[in-house]
Amino acid sequence: MQKKIIQRNVKDKKSEAVKDQLTKKKADQSRFTGKKSVVQELVKDEPVKKGPETGSGYLIAGDGRIEDLKKEVLYQLLGPVFFGDTVFHSEKELIHFFKEQYGIDVQKDFYEGDAHYEEYAEAKEAIAEGMMVYGGHISFQETALAELAEQIWNRMEKEGETGFRRINTLLEE
Repeated sequence: MQKKIIQRNVKDKKSEAVKDQLTKKKADQSRFTGKKSVVQELVKDEPVKKGPETGSGYLIAGDGRIEDLKKEVLYQLLGPVFFGDTVFHSEKELIHFFKEQYGIDVQKDFYEGDAHYEEYAEAKEAIAEGMMVYGGHISFQETALAELAEQIWNRMEKEGETGFRRINTLLEE
């Protein structure tokens, strides 16, 4: 019994030592290379919001070929969440969406000040300018995703050269 406790203490100390070495190595790398991680770059102007300290650390490995795969997988999984999975290329598609989603016939009795009027007008203008309009949904229970979406959209808007425009991104109940 005592032998197991001693082994566990040794393991814990080794684990702490490895964690300390990894943290020091990351700090040294960023200090010498001046490079920030992709996540640090993405949210560099955004305050970091920390939740409760629950979770589990992990380690993964990959060679240089994994970079493109990581981007592809992330976009396939998260692209629809943050950039929408519905695409509107024409005003006709937009009209159909507003009828199905909101029950609004935008061609009849739809005036400035009505619910969703500004959203429709901005989307219609974006289509007229040659843009595509994307629609998606983030659940109210997914607060971490909603906060991350805000950070991503803010960053894309700040870049400014991409033709990115927020139309209705108020993620509230």
